[in-house]
Amino acid sequence: MKVNTSVILTVNDKQYTLKFDIKALLTLEQLISTKNITKMMGNPPLSHADTVNCLYVGLMAEQPSVTPKKAMQITENWLKNNTLINLQKIIMNAMVKAGAVGNAENAEADEAENEPGK
Repeated sequence: MKVNTSVILTVNDKQYTLKFDIKALLTLEQLISTKNITKMMGNPPLSHADTVNCLYVGLMAEQPSVTPKKAMQITENWLKNNTLINLQKIIMNAMVKAGAVGNAENAEADEAENEPGK
């Protein structure tokens, strides 16, 4: 059975795939303020900079041409209709599905709860 390790983020009717493979996780640890994903996720809420960096790195696996500037634009568009905390929940779900933090068995249930309109 193939396990889905990605999460879909919808911003302004456009879908983006977030996925954290080991390469992404190592890259992320170089960019975030704590230099440690577990430490960062254990001390929410995340800073704006860490949130954008998580989004940027999470997008890279499926959209290799993404730039930090594009991740900032996606975040700005998200914040027009949603909260930073909700974006962080979606990012956390993607990290859980990747096995980076938390309990991957509960990730599917959490994803359904984080979908817009639920």
